[in-house]
Amino acid sequence: RPSVAAKDVKAATRKWVNAAAPYEGLVQLENCPGFLPNTRHHRMFGFMVLHAAYVARRAFAGNAVNWREVYEVVVRWRREAEPGDAVWWIDGLPEKAFAEGFGLHTPMQSGQLKVVRYAKYIPDALEVVKETLRRNVPPGEDDFVER
Repeated sequence: RPSVAAKDVKAATRKWVNAAAPYEGLVQLENCPGFLPNTRHHRMFGFMVLHAAYVARRAFAGNAVNWREVYEVVVRWRREAEPGDAVWWIDGLPEKAFAEGFGLHTPMQSGQLKVVRYAKYIPDALEVVKETLRRNVPPGEDDFVER
């Protein structure tokens, strides 16, 4: 015989779903080329916000919480959203994997092919690169700087 009535479980579940609802759409892009709405991801993101807030609250109360604990919460809810997608902790990979490049690069444009999700950021990214180069040019080596 269960110790909690089914109606109480339903009420508690509804309470958590309602508490997570305001956070569901915070980072999901809507009405953007290359993105489709994914309500499962939205829902799991809302739950992740609540769970991460709980972990952060422990840290603010003076308990030791490291970054891995917080990200384990994020990973848990990401896996709930898409169980077939692997999540890897890259800090646990051998150094050789990083030396080979590991594939952490997502192109905005590859040859003539523009990646729909990221191509619109190319002009902004180019300006950031130019400004970074301008600020970090060694004295006397400013041949490429526009005047």
